[in-house]
Amino acid sequence: MSDNDAQTMFPTIVGTSEAIACFDIMDSAFESAERQSLALRHVYLDGCCKVTDDALTMLPKLTNLDLSNLPRLTPDTVTYISSHCKNIRCLNLSLNAIINDDCLEALSKNLPGLWRLYCVSCCISDRGIAAVATNCPFLKCLDIGWCQDITDIGVKSVTSQCAYLEYLGLIRCDKVTLATMEQLVLKYPRVNFSTFILESRRLLERARREGYVFDVEISK
Repeated sequence: MSDNDAQTMFPTIVGTSEAIACFDIMDSAFESAERQSLALRHVYLDGCCKVTDDALTMLPKLTNLDLSNLPRLTPDTVTYISSHCKNIRCLNLSLNAIINDDCLEALSKNLPGLWRLYCVSCCISDRGIAAVATNCPFLKCLDIGWCQDITDIGVKSVTSQCAYLEYLGLIRCDKVTLATMEQLVLKYPRVNFSTFILESRRLLERARREGYVFDVEISK
């Protein structure tokens, strides 16, 4: 990638840069981003499979960072970034199976002001979620869908400790029980809990409000 291409990807007058599914973008583009550190605040790199750890360490004072679906991403890099980019408020680590509990524990300690965290389909469990709940008291949004090791324990720790929580994504967290979810929905009405069953119920309720009639009653 030429320097002109890098400047196009990371413009000096715009604080947000998107490189979603840009399969050919390489580390050289980030050299321009580093020089323009005062302007750059948001970076989205979903699917940029040629981006390596070396490039990510060049990113300075960010508030929003999307590192989803990066095959070369490592937990050490995420920890390093979180220790040097203290202004991050929104972090997306989804679709990175390498992201584990140790990584979540480290980044949550480094980013106590985190507002939004997306870890869909990561290799995390209740231990990692408990660390986030303990270290990130201002968390508003957490999506841990498709994380099969999450149980009722992890869900309860987040909802009880994060007083500002507004959304908790739990699609296909199959070890989280319906009984627990029904209890939490009543106990924490401020939180939008998203599970397959709850979303199905909402869809049916909306359809009924709009006048749809079902020939066969679907079990609740």
